[in-house]
Amino acid sequence: KPADAKSGRSHIRVIYTNAWNNFPTACTTSLDKGIAYDFIVEVVQSYTATVAPSPTEGGTAKVNNEQSVTVDSGTEVTFTASPNIGYNFLGWYNGETKVYENTEYTATVTSDLSLTAKFAKQTFTVSAAPEGTNGTVTVSPNGTVDYGTQVTFTANAKAGYRFTSWSNGETANPYVTTITANTELTASFELIPTYTVTVRTNNAEWGTVNTIANPVTHGETVTLTAEPKDGYRFVNWTKGTDVVST
Repeated sequence: KPADAKSGRSHIRVIYTNAWNNFPTACTTSLDKGIAYDFIVEVVQSYTATVAPSPTEGGTAKVNNEQSVTVDSGTEVTFTASPNIGYNFLGWYNGETKVYENTEYTATVTSDLSLTAKFAKQTFTVSAAPEGTNGTVTVSPNGTVDYGTQVTFTANAKAGYRFTSWSNGETANPYVTTITANTELTASFELIPTYTVTVRTNNAEWGTVNTIANPVTHGETVTLTAEPKDGYRFVNWTKGTDVVST
């Protein structure tokens, strides 16, 4: 094939002499010496189609299930892209020019063709808010984050209140999670119950007891102290009619 051959069909005339070896081996017709023969010669140019993902960790890209194929001019090839988890497919690009947006693209090859499958990290929004005005929340990092980012949600209760749960049912505080979707949480708080503790002796002449700073918060530990007077001894603590300590 001449170096400057172009795609298409060409007509040539060959006169058979004694130079049989000059004919292609595919020529099987008996030729007569001195007779002119007409031949149609079809020159088919070959081209290469290549593909690459960008970034490489974003996914895979193939052309006819290969990284590169060489085909005849006019052949259709199929480009396929598969984004990895956490990435979106942006489109097929020839240089900086976007040529197609879907993951599968069929093109007719008429010259060397190199396409890039571009991917981008998925991004999600994260936010949180308190339910009511009984506390505040913080989110770190906040706003828009990449897929797979670890985010910490922290609830801060106001005085007299306590955190109970997040709107997704989680009760950890701080709450740390890996983001794989848009995430919006609400922190719930409740009023901490308080109580009045009254301490007294069955006879003030026999001994004394300490006083408690009321109100007492739910879960708070208090200490009761009894001091018997001379000639007396402590017997027990009672709640109602029940003995609770001796």
